[in-house]
Amino acid sequence: MTCGRPMFPGSTTEDQLHLIFKVIGTPTDDTWPGIIYSEEFRGYNFPHYRPDPLINHAPRSVHLGVTVFTGA
Repeated sequence: MTCGRPMFPGSTTEDQLHLIFKVIGTPTDDTWPGIIYSEEFRGYNFPHYRPDPLINHAPRSVHLGVTVFTGA
């Protein structure tokens, strides 16, 4: 909503998750304990993406007082 448009406009569940992971990083067992054991998650076989600071994708969020994920 802070972008004035959908941030992750996927047309399917897989497409939407792919777009989300490109920004916040692909989940790992460290960031989401147990996710690597999910058959559904493994079935998608997502590439490994590193997190990108959210400010790069929603720059107005800083002016609105939104806590911004830095990828650190």
